Amino acid sequence: MIGISTELLEAWIRKNNVSLAMIYDRRGKIVWHIGRNVVGNSIYTGDGFCKSYALLSLEKFELFEKRKDEILVQGGKVYESALSNPVKAVMIRPINHQYLLYLDRTRKMTFSDFELYTIRSIMFLLNGMMARQVELEFDLADFAGKSDRVKLVRSLIKKYAPENEPVLVTGETGVGKNLVARLIHQASGRKGNLEVAHMPTIPEYLFESEIFGYKKGAFTDARSEKKGLVAEASEGTILLDEISEIPYHFQAKLLRFIETRSYRILGEAKEHTANVRVIAATNRNLEQAVARGQFREDLYYRLSSFEINIPPLRYRDQDIRHIVQKNKHLLKGKKIDPSTWSAMSEYHWPGNVRQLLSVVKRAGILLPGPINCQDIVALVKSGETNSIPHNAIVAAGRLLIRIKNGESFWTAIKEPFLSREIKREEVKWVINKTIAEYGPKYCDIIAPLNIPPHEYKKFLNFLKMHRIMDNNP
Repeated sequence: MIGISTELLEAWIRKNNVSLAMIYDRRGKIVWHIGRNVVGNSIYTGDGFCKSYALLSLEKFELFEKRKDEILVQGGKVYESALSNPVKAVMIRPINHQYLLYLDRTRKMTFSDFELYTIRSIMFLLNGMMARQVELEFDLADFAGKSDRVKLVRSLIKKYAPENEPVLVTGETGVGKNLVARLIHQASGRKGNLEVAHMPTIPEYLFESEIFGYKKGAFTDARSEKKGLVAEASEGTILLDEISEIPYHFQAKLLRFIETRSYRILGEAKEHTANVRVIAATNRNLEQAVARGQFREDLYYRLSSFEINIPPLRYRDQDIRHIVQKNKHLLKGKKIDPSTWSAMSEYHWPGNVRQLLSVVKRAGILLPGPINCQDIVALVKSGETNSIPHNAIVAAGRLLIRIKNGESFWTAIKEPFLSREIKREEVKWVINKTIAEYGPKYCDIIAPLNIPPHEYKKFLNFLKMHRIMDNNP
């Protein structure tokens, strides 16, 4: 289940001698429970609860929903089917038009008036939460594909989202780790933002100040106070992207924050706390990094409480067609010849979904259509020779740091580009990285790039004029 609502319900249950709490939908599927063991995942075939009353609630659901009524049986007046538990009091109430809440007791004979009032207050919160659960099914469709491996990823997102424990998202470059992190955050119901810390772009000496912030005068260039990403993500989630790149000396402080939610701002003695969920992503094998002494073993085990491994595209080629169709707007209305799908499936896609979508974007811009097998093969080969080298990524990462430290796009990117201090590929990397984090449209990235809204057209003209724009604004 999702968010603060079930945390309140669980706390109330532990305090008030409720033996079993259960949420199920009007089809009888049990989606959550806590307390006494429940057998099965359906009201119709399961056991461990007062089945007669649960079945009655499904039969009379529309009546209960309309009247805002509840099934309330107290004083040990339970059906014979429940006596083996033994249950002394039962309450069932609709949460909304889709879900019901079941509570029972084996110690006390009644629910007091105050307890019923408290339950109804919690259910008001549950109603909003369960509505979000329905929306989540649509959000998860963003992680496109119909293979069993993709279905498993979507299932794990739903299971892990409501927890407070860290999640480790692993997989090759381009498989969609950031997308999975965003979906986990959206599904969690957390009120705060999702903040992304891209580890390779943060200089080693700035890690602590970037993550935890600093006070004015904390070091030579600290001319003003700066909030860290943890504070920016308060009540939300922080994504530690490419966690394998985190300096070893900072790993102990990160572990302490994960375990205690406590941290110190650089230059300040007192401790702060932050309710922040941690998601880590990496394309490297952290177990090997632990064996080499490059990554703390205790931090690895703490981060990998819940792990989601995203398989590369070459192992789920049946998803390619579905991914392209999900992003067909990139083709700008152009049709794809049926023979093209086999060519796409046979290619090994080293850049995974990111590479696939890049090819689709270029096909939409460069090809007249209908797009055939030879067209796609040619685009794939041209893309293989145009990949950005590692040193250019490092240089581009430094540009992104300048932006995140408050410089405008015009001074950090445009001026050095026009004076030929930086290359086009580095500017493209910054733009595409920002789109991946804040996009999908160019209008979504002007704020992160510190561009005023009234200069949006100027920004687009710069991208077009210097052939930096390679996707649909």
